[in-house]
Amino acid sequence: MRQVTSLLKFAKETTNPQLAAVLIEKAADLKSQVDESSTTPDLLSNVNDKSDETCRATGATMTPQAPDDAQPER
Repeated sequence: MRQVTSLLKFAKETTNPQLAAVLIEKAADLKSQVDESSTTPDLLSNVNDKSDETCRATGATMTPQAPDDAQPER
């Protein structure tokens, strides 16, 4: 957000209207990206929530297990 604020500050201070327009556009794009990332659901936490629900329902554990055909380390 500081970058957005800085871009807008520079746009306000410049006497070049073309530069001000570019800075404002870049600030708007950056703010849009920040807004999108803050409203995007955290997919990993959703997966973890579902895994926890499955474990509670089935009594399973989340402990990683070696495959049945795994060879012992030497």
